[in-house]
Amino acid sequence: MPGELTCAVPPGMADFTRPELMIPRLRATDPPGIIQELSRRLYEHGAIGDLLAFYHTAVNHEYLCNSALRTGLAIPHARSPQVGRLTLAVGRTAQPVVWGARGSWPVTQVFLIAVPATDALDHLTLLSGIAGLARQSGRLARLNAAVDAREMFELLKEISVPSGGPMVAAGGILPPGGSPDFGFNPP
Repeated sequence: MPGELTCAVPPGMADFTRPELMIPRLRATDPPGIIQELSRRLYEHGAIGDLLAFYHTAVNHEYLCNSALRTGLAIPHARSPQVGRLTLAVGRTAQPVVWGARGSWPVTQVFLIAVPATDALDHLTLLSGIAGLARQSGRLARLNAAVDAREMFELLKEISVPSGGPMVAAGGILPPGGSPDFGFNPP
């Protein structure tokens, strides 16, 4: 109807992934190995073109800026011409992994984001959505308890990724009158 207002549904975290990109039990036990395992999964399912180029970009970015959060998540990401569409691979470790230098936060859940070279903003919104998830202990516990990739994916369907730019999309990360707290600072 003319003049009728419509409300777009914000994308869900599951819109950036699929069940085949979930690894409920990662085999690797260190950050480079975990990034390699998740990168391989992205490659095997057509989300990235050149496995080695993407992997190097992701690992180098992680060495420059550790993405571990105090809630047990890491969010490594890489912008690359090897990526056609913003895509997310998610993995869980059997035991906490020290993510980066000694004294860094231990991690049990890793969200690897493959970012197209031309993406200027969408990946920041997805990053903010994941950082918002980090503050939802109930959902994190459910994600950690999911028995398989399908269950992990179904849980991600419940999590919307707010729109409106990175600071609006922080999912409640900005405390009233405060500055961003993404939990990136080690103890």
